[in-house]
Amino acid sequence: MDAANTLVSGTKILPPGAVAPPLDGADDALLSVSAAAKAAGVDVRTLEMHVRRGSGPKRFKLSARCVVYRLSAIRRWRDERIVVRQ
Repeated sequence: MDAANTLVSGTKILPPGAVAPPLDGADDALLSVSAAAKAAGVDVRTLEMHVRRGSGPKRFKLSARCVVYRLSAIRRWRDERIVVRQ
């Protein structure tokens, strides 16, 4: 199982598609890269491009090969990117 594509709860690695329990609140769940992209409504490559450019949500590196995002950061980033056309 690739740790970079799983949800993480403390030190326990959960299988893809599993929901990590919240840390302090409902929005503090940790998401894998693929789960974060899905929650943001973008492709994984789009999310990674924004991170590389410095315009992406804050991420946490748990190890050299394991990156996670907080659900609250993904939702905030997604909401900031909404464009309303009039």
